[in-house]
Amino acid sequence: MVHLVGVHHGMHVQSLGFRTSNHPTTSSRGFQLTLLRLPKGTRVGIEALQPEDWEEVKEDLEEIAWDNYEALSGEAGIDYRPSYSDEPNQYWEDLASMCQRISLKPVFLEDKATWLRYNRAVIRAQLLAARIHKRILFHPKGESESDYHRKLCRCNEAQHKAELRARKIHEIDRDNKLLEAMAREGVPIAAVGLGHSDFWFGDQEGTLERKGIKLDAYSTDLMTHEQEGHPEMTFTQNATCNPELTFEREGLERALRLMDTGRIVHGRTPDYVGVWDWVFPSKGYFEVFVGETDGDNVSGQIHDCLGVASFSGRITPQEADFTKRYSALALPQAAIGDVRFTAKRVGDDFYGRFRLDGGCSFFYMTKSPQEKPLDLAVRLERAWETDREYLKPDQQ
Repeated sequence: MVHLVGVHHGMHVQSLGFRTSNHPTTSSRGFQLTLLRLPKGTRVGIEALQPEDWEEVKEDLEEIAWDNYEALSGEAGIDYRPSYSDEPNQYWEDLASMCQRISLKPVFLEDKATWLRYNRAVIRAQLLAARIHKRILFHPKGESESDYHRKLCRCNEAQHKAELRARKIHEIDRDNKLLEAMAREGVPIAAVGLGHSDFWFGDQEGTLERKGIKLDAYSTDLMTHEQEGHPEMTFTQNATCNPELTFEREGLERALRLMDTGRIVHGRTPDYVGVWDWVFPSKGYFEVFVGETDGDNVSGQIHDCLGVASFSGRITPQEADFTKRYSALALPQAAIGDVRFTAKRVGDDFYGRFRLDGGCSFFYMTKSPQEKPLDLAVRLERAWETDREYLKPDQQ
């Protein structure tokens, strides 16, 4: 049985583009008192590398970035070289030192090899970004808007996939290594970042039990506010998880599934597929599953990388008009409330607009489920070029 503690530990990584915090923190008095009550010699799992391993990981990233200095240096002072901050380890260093002072044994759970893999994935993503912006993504004289749009989409798709591969290592592979270390070391208490702990707590049967881990309790040590510029930490003994963090992981897994298999929903063939983002095709790709029909009236579910939405409306030989609403099982970026889609139908294809937050944007949908996000985005741009009159906002 493991007492799991989820913490805000001030993680910050520069230039990587992932959601992070830049607040260095230390453990709260409440968490410290909990540790003081443990028997001497208790092994305490800590989401950190051995100090010498962390130095090696930092130096490795710096060396790879330096080896690619010319490729990662952009114009106008832009620097694509990533680097780590020392702030993230302050919480873990202080926690390990405290454990040693009170005769507890810190057990470092991170895996160095996974971090070294992550370094290389990050550099690959940054090299690609630099190459795209320095050598590919320009609009030469004579190039049509359609050709440039296709090139832009291809670049965005390549960059998106490179970033997904890096995120997989950082958020999923690291996750698995932490769990394996907890099970192998048999720690009765473990402190890890809130992104890990909330997901584990919310998916105990699917995540923890597969690794042979059962929770005895779940607590959190979180930054609740700042006092004169310093983070104020609060310990909650019996905590609950934040579902938004669980949805973040689900969103990543959906995006990876689309990248690897061409489908968001595994094992099912959608009735329609489409895109609602004609610049970042995979980010706006969606799959429509019709559940009920009554003449032209239809209802069912729409799946995208943000989550699951229910929809209802009409699909006729001439048009489509339906409204979708995301369920509670969606990322915070998902639209709140009803989103109306209206489109012209041409054969098995639909193009039109959707209304959101007082504005409008384009979407494209087809009854051909084998269509890829990039091709759908290209067809959406083509519809805009050939039928702007219909796609004007005042026509919807």
